[in-house]
Amino acid sequence: SLIYGKDPNNLDQTASDERNGDSNAELKIFHLANLRNLEPSTTYYYKIISNNEVIQSGGTDTFHAKTIQEFVQSSAFSPIYGKVLYPNNQPAEKTLAMITIGNTYASIGVSGQTGELLIPLQYILDVTTNRPVSIGENDPISIQIFNDTQRSLVRSTISRSRPLPQPIILGNNYSFIADTNVLAVQDTNQTTNLNNQKTRVEIRY
Repeated sequence: SLIYGKDPNNLDQTASDERNGDSNAELKIFHLANLRNLEPSTTYYYKIISNNEVIQSGGTDTFHAKTIQEFVQSSAFSPIYGKVLYPNNQPAEKTLAMITIGNTYASIGVSGQTGELLIPLQYILDVTTNRPVSIGENDPISIQIFNDTQRSLVRSTISRSRPLPQPIILGNNYSFIADTNVLAVQDTNQTTNLNNQKTRVEIRY
């Protein structure tokens, strides 16, 4: 978990790993925590807590980051999306995905219950200037998809990643930049009686 705030001596807010849900914290190597209700153009300080201990790095236990300016406009690009599966074709739930476009900050998402993956492209900012970067449909992107034990690297373009041309099998690497023939499967039409079934809907964007 993280504790954070605007005053390094008063870190009064907490953020836990997004994948824990309502259950107790789980031991993981990689974590994803969102800091919410942040003000623009403001420096926030945070500490990383693991096993009830504060983590130190480079001789300090307090880190900081500055939020973007209020007038930075979000892009009109629709999100990157696709599906992630384990090698046994079961959905890879709670898998992390990190998109990098050139010299910009990474955009991060986590896969849902059925392995679906969706990563918004709302703010694509240069890591040096914190200013928006103009991107195009044919710009190359790198997508790292990983959990604690397996990793895939996907090279593609923005236009060929909505959706990704095929499900990603965790542990395999892919390149969708060149126009290549891609294996695909299609479900046969089936009629299902839903009268006695409950459907869980999760809005991800």
